Amino acid sequence: MKNELINTVNASKVYIFDRNIYFEKRSSVSNMTELHYHHHYEIYYLLSGQQNYFIEDSYYAMKKGDCALIPKGTIHKTTNGMGGLRILLNFNDKFLNQYLSHRAVKMLLKTFETRIVRPTAEKAKVLIPYFEKINEASNNQDNDGLFLYLLKLLVTLQDCPTVEYKSDQAHPPLIHKITEYTQKNYDKITNLDDVANALYVSKYHICHLFTKHFDLPFNKYLTKVRLKNAEEKLLTTNLNVSEIAESCGFDTTTYFCYVFKKEFGISPLKYRNLFK
Repeated sequence: MKNELINTVNASKVYIFDRNIYFEKRSSVSNMTELHYHHHYEIYYLLSGQQNYFIEDSYYAMKKGDCALIPKGTIHKTTNGMGGLRILLNFNDKFLNQYLSHRAVKMLLKTFETRIVRPTAEKAKVLIPYFEKINEASNNQDNDGLFLYLLKLLVTLQDCPTVEYKSDQAHPPLIHKITEYTQKNYDKITNLDDVANALYVSKYHICHLFTKHFDLPFNKYLTKVRLKNAEEKLLTTNLNVSEIAESCGFDTTTYFCYVFKKEFGISPLKYRNLFK
């Protein structure tokens, strides 16, 4: 199998992985301190410890045995200083497309319509051996074996109970409201006043929440959301750069190109030519 490139956006850089599927198991206290997203699907299975996971617009309180399902292009981060023994499995569409029809891939990826699942003890007894078989096949460069056990893993995860959205005093529900509103209206928001007025909350309180929980100003979060959507349009549409800039809420094409290059290291056009 010829490996394909997976590009991951993290900390204002584009990292290139010459892999279609990647497995890792280790003890880890999270250092995922910055909101980020990537172009592969991620399965994060927590075997011990606890983790607060921010995914798209909500915080989830993960416990031992919980499994986070991160779709591609979804902004997320874990809480610094938390974690434990965990399994991390990444794969991209190209890996599945080698074996399955478009319709079958679409059905299989319904697994990622749920954010957190909590496998029962019975399901865990099945899942853990699947992860082990995936690791073994990866070490042996057995691509057919990787596919077989990934298929079984995803089907099993679809049948696991979901964990509902949770927040506590450390992660107030207002964060969910702000991020959800921003995700839906990123192209219309002109400044922080728009968000504050829409949600009937002080803009200074919003600034405090983002600094405390995400360690970045709201405006930077808004820009990151806009860039994520702009990047998707670069790769999936034939809109020109000016049209993409306008549709994503950037004031000018020049400013869009500036912040895009600062985030990704290359211009929007070069990025399109490299990854589309």
